Amino acid sequence: MRIRINDRGLEITTNIGCPNRCLFCPQDKIIEAYSRRSNVTMMPTNLYKQCIDKLPTDVNVHFSGFSEPWLNKDCTDMLMYAHLRGHRIVVSTSLVGMTPEDAYIIRHVKFKRFMLHLPCREGYENIEVTPEYIETLQILLTIYVNPVIHCHGEDIHPRLKSVLKECHITPNSCCSRANNVEKGSVPTLKFVDNRKSEPFICKNGMIKNVLLPNGDVSLCCADYGLRHVLGNLLYQEYDLLFKSKEFLRVQDSMTDRKLDTLCRWCEYAIMGEWLNEWLDKKGRRVCQIPS
Repeated sequence: MRIRINDRGLEITTNIGCPNRCLFCPQDKIIEAYSRRSNVTMMPTNLYKQCIDKLPTDVNVHFSGFSEPWLNKDCTDMLMYAHLRGHRIVVSTSLVGMTPEDAYIIRHVKFKRFMLHLPCREGYENIEVTPEYIETLQILLTIYVNPVIHCHGEDIHPRLKSVLKECHITPNSCCSRANNVEKGSVPTLKFVDNRKSEPFICKNGMIKNVLLPNGDVSLCCADYGLRHVLGNLLYQEYDLLFKSKEFLRVQDSMTDRKLDTLCRWCEYAIMGEWLNEWLDKKGRRVCQIPS
């Protein structure tokens, strides 16, 4: 298995401090960790554009990150900017903050993937199902024939039943975000009990990173404590993120069990017989980042 160049992605965290407060999302950790780095909690559009302008166009732009993207009122404009620059767009949204107008504006975008995370019957999310929320959902269901719809409970919120009708809904178990979520928070939570002591690889190849509102780039979507910040796109080029001291340290930790990184607790850290093809003759992780 090799990471292809077109697998590269940058998740956009348009804001810090999500009011959804899903029980399976460690918001307290990201708020505390980010507050030690910056007081810019709502990403400015001009900062976003400066960062996007540094991305090769084959880097997919994901609107997801550590908070609901549309809590930033400029999210639709941000999405359209990346789309018009030629990036493939991925969306993962609870629809909180999105308006019917937003849904209408993005109707012509050919998304690489569009995922709807909808509230469940059990109420694991603090998402109010308002008439506007339902209207926005109805518009999206009219535009997209087969969006990916999932919830983290046994069933969808009862007020959405008649809207979704025969749509396929995927019940999702919750991952622990590399043990950042408290064990037992929700019944469907999968928790990693043991630290990985053997060599491993990252299933996502360490090339799906997260842009923060101040321009910092964190290693991945599990890094709610911001343990592995690779650099800042305001002050450096994209490719330099993967030559940073922190990136190389995480890379080395894949074969050096003495190095303690978030990855050793992550659900996406994979061990197995096919691991060898990810390693060069020196036992170092081969990362498929272009020079």
